[in-house]
Amino acid sequence: MDDRKIDRPFDKELFKKASDLAQKYLILMEKHNRLGYVGSCVEMPTVFFDGKTEEQCEKSGREAIAVTIATMMELGRELPKVKYNE
Repeated sequence: MDDRKIDRPFDKELFKKASDLAQKYLILMEKHNRLGYVGSCVEMPTVFFDGKTEEQCEKSGREAIAVTIATMMELGRELPKVKYNE
């Protein structure tokens, strides 16, 4: 397991690239009684998010995916291949 930590904000250019890439990944959402909507990323099954509305859930999801991508890029990890939105 990699125990390196990122203890500063992401580089702006790197996070912009990660945010752009995040738009390509497929997310699934479903209605939730307490949270409004919950979702996950198909290509990154450990990335979960929620929001009171579908729009908020998607926005939260794209941000969670972007943070995951930016972290992976900084650590030199290979990104999951986009399966559905190419």
